[in-house]
Amino acid sequence: MLELFRDDFGGASLDTTTNWTVIRGAANIAVSGGYCTLTGTSSGATCPDFALKTQPTLTKAAGAFIEAGIQWNYTTLSGYDMGFVINGKRYGFNYQWDKNAGNLNTLEDATWTSFGTSYRATQTILRVEYTPEGSVIFYINGSPVRTKTGITDGAITINTPTYCYDSGKNHVIDYISIGNLVPVSDSLNISEFLSTSISSTLLYGLTSYWKLNESSGDATDSVGSYTLTNTSSTFTTGKINNCATFDGSSKRFNNTSFSTPAAITVSCWVNLTSLPTTDSLRSLVNKYKVGTPSGGFDLGLYNSGGTQKVRFFCAYYTWAAPSSTNGQYDITLSTSTWYHIVGTFDSGGYSKLYINGDLKATGANITGSPSLPNIGASDGFCLGYWQNSNDSTRSRYTDGLIDETGIWSRALSSDEITALYNSGNGLQYPFSSGPANLKTYNTNAKVNIKSINGNPISNCKSLNTNV
Repeated sequence: MLELFRDDFGGASLDTTTNWTVIRGAANIAVSGGYCTLTGTSSGATCPDFALKTQPTLTKAAGAFIEAGIQWNYTTLSGYDMGFVINGKRYGFNYQWDKNAGNLNTLEDATWTSFGTSYRATQTILRVEYTPEGSVIFYINGSPVRTKTGITDGAITINTPTYCYDSGKNHVIDYISIGNLVPVSDSLNISEFLSTSISSTLLYGLTSYWKLNESSGDATDSVGSYTLTNTSSTFTTGKINNCATFDGSSKRFNNTSFSTPAAITVSCWVNLTSLPTTDSLRSLVNKYKVGTPSGGFDLGLYNSGGTQKVRFFCAYYTWAAPSSTNGQYDITLSTSTWYHIVGTFDSGGYSKLYINGDLKATGANITGSPSLPNIGASDGFCLGYWQNSNDSTRSRYTDGLIDETGIWSRALSSDEITALYNSGNGLQYPFSSGPANLKTYNTNAKVNIKSINGNPISNCKSLNTNV
């Protein structure tokens, strides 16, 4: 996944310089505390309404998504679309006063499907995807609820949920995110468009991936824009090519602009030099803030009274009452041994922990709206330690090696995690499965592909070591 636009409404007013154009009702649009509040009116002249200043360039080949965290306190007068106009036809979530009494609907061209009153005045994560296969998929709180196939491709524009025609109701938007489903560039390797194996689905929802193949300096994000700042860490031979080293006391990486998705998968390979001492923790991959508000995720190691554990801890202390989920497993990992460790957090509010491709633990579900908060930017995304400005004792440095670290904005399936483990060999982004499995490239039949990266197809015997 490649995010092209995001607004977390973190300022003191609506960003009309870069992000938005106010259409009407400016006095009824307020930004505060990381939320945008629209105070509804029944007047067409004063009801709040704003739109994207610039439409992002979206294509079917790359796929597209729009996601928003919203609480829509409507009754029967609200109306808005959130989704796409594709080839002149609307596909998205829709609140419309004359369709199913203003309930939450999916709109597929001219067909409305109601989801009743369940999502009125409720914090909800809505997401609409347009896939390279030509389908529109609708998600509520991370779960797919409708799919429309056979979409006729054409020009794509975005509709955002930024309109309120409902007197006396305050509708709240937490964030809006727009982007591509598949990372693309002018020089993209053909393997990034493989679509016939489990491994190819790993591109969907991929937010960031750090190969950690550098020989020195900062760690490049191969998918997104979240370069990790290096503090003292060096590089050595890793699981796949190079990896980063950590000493348990000071070596670390971080990025202070990383955006936490509502659902998440965190994956990395780890080779430990030492284990946590009694009643201590060591963080592998982390973005978590202690304080008010608080929450986030931590994939790491924990010694509880002498019992070694691996855990994936997630907490949600914003919209809902304080709640957390902790998928943890009692295991004493061997030192000088590579392990593939994965944590997922899904739309049901459950955390899961996988070690070497096997599901080891499932945490109790988070109550309330099941999504992770994107808070604590100053504390940042951390690799190899836990950084928290409100608690200087929570350093929790890793002692060992970390390699091949990825973040997805969804919970990967067990089959996808098995594919990442790859029988203990690992699978590096872009997760290719080789020319032998290639059926299409950018919708072109394999038989019509004459070259790969400028080389005649007849001369291409392998791709990324796969025959």
